[in-house]
Amino acid sequence: MIKIIISCVLIVSVGGIGILKARGLSERSKLLEEYIAFLQLLITELNYSNFSAISIPEILNKYSCNGKSKVGCLCKLVIERIEDEEPLDLAFNNAFEKIYDKSILNNGDKETMKSTGEYLGRFAIKGQEELLIIQKEKLLAILSEAYNEEKIKGKMYKSLGFYIGTCLAIILM
Repeated sequence: MIKIIISCVLIVSVGGIGILKARGLSERSKLLEEYIAFLQLLITELNYSNFSAISIPEILNKYSCNGKSKVGCLCKLVIERIEDEEPLDLAFNNAFEKIYDKSILNNGDKETMKSTGEYLGRFAIKGQEELLIIQKEKLLAILSEAYNEEKIKGKMYKSLGFYIGTCLAIILM
């Protein structure tokens, strides 16, 4: 009786590890989607700012209020660093490292996302807008890859977790 209970616990726990690993893949996709939406908002604001004198810090300040998302936290931290007289590109890079350091994103994702800071405030509005569009296209390609990985590897991790748990349970019996 105890062996059966231990076997069930083992199957469920190892299966749970597989589910958690698969959830990490979907978290990566969500972070990329959120960041792409942020880039689209930046592009839109820059496009419409041709008619008014709005600066990048003002645009970031608009979105810093959303403290629930990582992008909102990023914008808030960038604004705080700018207020401490840090240059915009350095403030963005340092804030990005702090916010996304322990995230599920891989190094390539982080480097592509982080490079956004290099473009902010360095060019005329049209130049920034075009560079952000290119950045968005790169991230859309990465997002497509993340969706495929989530679809393929997600199922594999879930199945493999329960399969390994079942194998261990059989071995222990």
